[in-house]
Amino acid sequence: MATSLIPDVLDGVTPSVVSIYSLRAGARRNASSFAPGGSGDEGSMHSEQNLGSGIIVRADGIIVTNQHVVDAAEEVKVVLWDRREFRATVVGQDLHTDIALLRERGNLEVDLNPMSVTLSALVIAISTEFSVLLSARYRQEREAGAGPTRAIELAYASTGAAVLASGVTAIAGFAALLFSDIRMLRDFGIVTVVDLTVSLLGVMIVLPAALLWAEQHGPFRVRDVIGAVRPRRAQPDAP
Repeated sequence: MATSLIPDVLDGVTPSVVSIYSLRAGARRNASSFAPGGSGDEGSMHSEQNLGSGIIVRADGIIVTNQHVVDAAEEVKVVLWDRREFRATVVGQDLHTDIALLRERGNLEVDLNPMSVTLSALVIAISTEFSVLLSARYRQEREAGAGPTRAIELAYASTGAAVLASGVTAIAGFAALLFSDIRMLRDFGIVTVVDLTVSLLGVMIVLPAALLWAEQHGPFRVRDVIGAVRPRRAQPDAP
């Protein structure tokens, strides 16, 4: 009777048991560190891979494993019982109990690092440059006698095409970092591509509407936003 329960128990717990692979960059080593007769280059970098197991303890992807398996790991990969794989992030660890908690990491999720944190300044600079160029060309067309709509068409037919080509080229260049083996560079590439794409779409789609709005309502001011967001007070009914 008890023996017949074992397959049922295994079927119930097997999906929650996972294999964990962690990759940690090793220190520089010289040729003497290799096996005799090896062809390693002096000063080359090597990586250390650890293998362990873990248990899924929550439906949102929280996994418990041993801390030494993911200690100082740059990459953590989790393999499920059905061979599906996903990346994971260490969200907590305790050296004394040798316990670590992992969480499933989305494809576009990146960790903060010195490169990704300072990226906002780069994106703001590029977006500002594109906006200034298009706004200046729009103003030139208006001074030449073109109407608002026609000025937008002329500005985006000339300067807009150059801005679009420049933006797409920048996005394609940073997209090459997505294939880097260095995690910091790959994360930087992901954030840069996403941010530049959003910025370029804003310049190409939102800016024309903003320029036309300014023609009709005058220069854009902060109080315009405050006035639009602030709820209006109810007016008393007339006697």
